[in-house]
Amino acid sequence: MLYYSRVVHLKVRRKQCRTVITDITAYKHEEEKIHFVQTLLMATSKAEDMQSLLDIILRRVCEVAGWKYGEIWIPSSDGKQLEYGRWYNNLEHLEEFAMRSKGFMFSQGIGIPGRVWEAKQPAWIKDVTLDQNFLRAKIVKDSGPKTAFAFPLFAGEEVVAIVVLYMLEMIEKDEHLANLVSSISTPLGWIVKRKQMEEIIQHMAYNDTLTSLPNRRQFNDCLALELAHARRNKTMLAVMFLDLDGFKVINDSLGHSAGDQALQGIAGRLRNCMREADTVFRAGGDEFAIVLPTIGQAEDAAIIAKKIIEVLRQPLTIESNELIVTVSIGIVLFPDDGEDAETLMKHADSAMYRAKESGENNYQFFVSRNSIA
Repeated sequence: MLYYSRVVHLKVRRKQCRTVITDITAYKHEEEKIHFVQTLLMATSKAEDMQSLLDIILRRVCEVAGWKYGEIWIPSSDGKQLEYGRWYNNLEHLEEFAMRSKGFMFSQGIGIPGRVWEAKQPAWIKDVTLDQNFLRAKIVKDSGPKTAFAFPLFAGEEVVAIVVLYMLEMIEKDEHLANLVSSISTPLGWIVKRKQMEEIIQHMAYNDTLTSLPNRRQFNDCLALELAHARRNKTMLAVMFLDLDGFKVINDSLGHSAGDQALQGIAGRLRNCMREADTVFRAGGDEFAIVLPTIGQAEDAAIIAKKIIEVLRQPLTIESNELIVTVSIGIVLFPDDGEDAETLMKHADSAMYRAKESGENNYQFFVSRNSIA
């Protein structure tokens, strides 16, 4: 621990001087604490999202404390476990420890993060390899971390994150460091909480609350973006509108709860059968939309439509009932069927209704009236 002193020379009788040494360590530490909090809060105010916020917190805390590795654990959405949020590492040989740590989750009282979460108190572990609560001891090699210091971030009484710092050598508890980080526990906790709420609001604005799929608002934005990309690169894209056949029967016969479960199951199947570049949206009710940005020819869209029909054909078990869901799919191609989003959406809707009129489990490409004539 560092101590600071100030030397004061006092004039006394007969022109003699007496030297008085005043310990100003506490004053310097308080000054250092204020500077640390101010610079950290200023840095975190520039974070655009949760990931960049956690990066800033870890990097700045590690740099100030002089520690080599740090990680942040965040309570899961259901509040039952801690999930690996972010890590900072300035030593290559700790990369394996960092990567393998991502597979861990901690309940309250379990592991070092879980212990701090439950107790709502910091913990200093001089040698993690001897600590029974350190569940990752098996992946700590001779060159791995030894001393750990973990502390919670608070938003009121709620623990919103656990920060864990590691050193390569064993060191005794540093009271000055403990006091320093205690000064940021609440300010940073509220910043993390605010960022979490911002992301929840953002998610609700652009995602369907039932299925977690992007909603119609995000579909409009995505389609506009992909159309601009397709125009610039002179490529083809496809848009699909999907309507579940007779879905009202499920709601009427089994109730809306069963209908909601069916929609969630269908959304999951659609998401899992898409290519990486494709995006599924819930357009509303029992309707979905899909943007296929990398289509070489119309047949590529037809293959995906057939795959969707086959995937949804498999029985869906809801409340001990096996349901067979059928779907009608309308397909439009850019630029053949329209050069703007409004025209493409109108034509995709028209193609979907043609598919529905043609029978269950059907897909149809848009055909203009001139083509029919």
